[in-house]
Amino acid sequence: MVKINHELFLQVHIANLYMRRHNLTKEQFLELDRECDILRFLEIGYEPYHLTGDEGVLDEIDEIVDEQLAAKMGGPATGERLRNADSSRRAPDGKLVFMFLASRGL
Repeated sequence: MVKINHELFLQVHIANLYMRRHNLTKEQFLELDRECDILRFLEIGYEPYHLTGDEGVLDEIDEIVDEQLAAKMGGPATGERLRNADSSRRAPDGKLVFMFLASRGL
């Protein structure tokens, strides 16, 4: 009988979906993970996230990455700007991800 590490499965699954969503290479994703701890976030949040749909988890990661990168790059997060402009909840557009990766030469 094969025992599955469910946390690891969720990390790999969501990482692949996130890379596809943002058209990232593995190298780019790993650099982003080093900066924002995406995989650790998924490990810690396994309990609520394994019950959430993929899109919900991806949106949550987008918001967290956006907020962390905005803080590090000195500006408001896209999600924060969207919430201030419109009370509906929308995922950030990913521009900060690309700005961050470009600043690292990726």
